[in-house]
Amino acid sequence: MKSLLLAASAAVLLASPAMAGIVGSTYNFSTSTTGSTTITSSGAGSYTDRANGSICVGPNFNSCVSSGMAGVYSFADINPSLSQITFQFAGSTFSTDGSFSVLLSDFANPGSTITNVAFSSGNIDSSNDFVFGVTWDGTTATFTGTPIGNYFAEGGRFATFNVTLVPEPSTCALLGAGLVGLAAARRRRK
Repeated sequence: MKSLLLAASAAVLLASPAMAGIVGSTYNFSTSTTGSTTITSSGAGSYTDRANGSICVGPNFNSCVSSGMAGVYSFADINPSLSQITFQFAGSTFSTDGSFSVLLSDFANPGSTITNVAFSSGNIDSSNDFVFGVTWDGTTATFTGTPIGNYFAEGGRFATFNVTLVPEPSTCALLGAGLVGLAAARRRRK
């Protein structure tokens, strides 16, 4: 029993911890538009979370200084199998058609695999503000906005999306070793 406890403790201490979730990940960011919708962004490329990309949707006069709809997003890890991406918008555009898309790819940390991205909650009124949703292809989450005549987010709007994750087997093995160690310690005390 003592050797089992020592082995479990050693496994927990010596295992390299895998970062689960999406917070702190390095990922790819890009944007696209259709119709007369315009977008300016912080630029396509590789970003590391907390220094995330930003967008300004138009048509507008001056890239969201006094017109246009500004947008930012953030990542949060809720538990090892659930993370969230929240988009926040403010401002409005002139009348437009078409759509804008924000594409995020490869945003899981090593130690996790994303299985789905889906809408969770928000205050964007799809009958008055604009429509905002996501598609997931297994690698890239494409967040797409479509205007209702224009894009409207005066006073602020947000949309939160759940990111479902599966920890890699070594993460599960590490958790299992810790549970075996706890069970052995508890049994020993009895």
